[in-house]
Amino acid sequence: MIVSSPSSDDQAPLPTDAKLSIALGVPSYHSAAGHDAWITGEEDRAELTAFFTRWLPPDLAALERLADAFGRPAVEQLTVSLREELRGALAALSRGDLPDGHKLSGLAGTLGFAAASEAWRDADKACGIDDARRTSRTAIVAITHWLESAGQPTLASGSSLESAG
Repeated sequence: MIVSSPSSDDQAPLPTDAKLSIALGVPSYHSAAGHDAWITGEEDRAELTAFFTRWLPPDLAALERLADAFGRPAVEQLTVSLREELRGALAALSRGDLPDGHKLSGLAGTLGFAAASEAWRDADKACGIDDARRTSRTAIVAITHWLESAGQPTLASGSSLESAG
């Protein structure tokens, strides 16, 4: 069975751009710190597939349609803003603060990140915080890859709009 690591204040927070971190073995014998879940060895193929599917990056078709309609530079500015908002939200959660889920839901939904939008809408109601963390991390990774695919290293690697020049 897959055991998701609990979100707790005594756990070292993962970097916001961190890849999925899995611990292998029996949960009672291994530390959860810094991992997203344990794989115990009792999982069947369907359970493993369902777990890892939740961590796949979101589809970027809606983002591409926006870029086609409004021009890639304008959409890049918006995606950089969303990425920074999501990073800030994850940092706030690590401090025990609850970010503005309504705002994050709207920003994510506008750019086509439906799962992140839904998760932050739920988080705004004080439920679904773990889903908000997970979907934010996958959206951040997807945004970074999308920006890098355009050959825009300044926007892709910059930590703020100011670094874009």
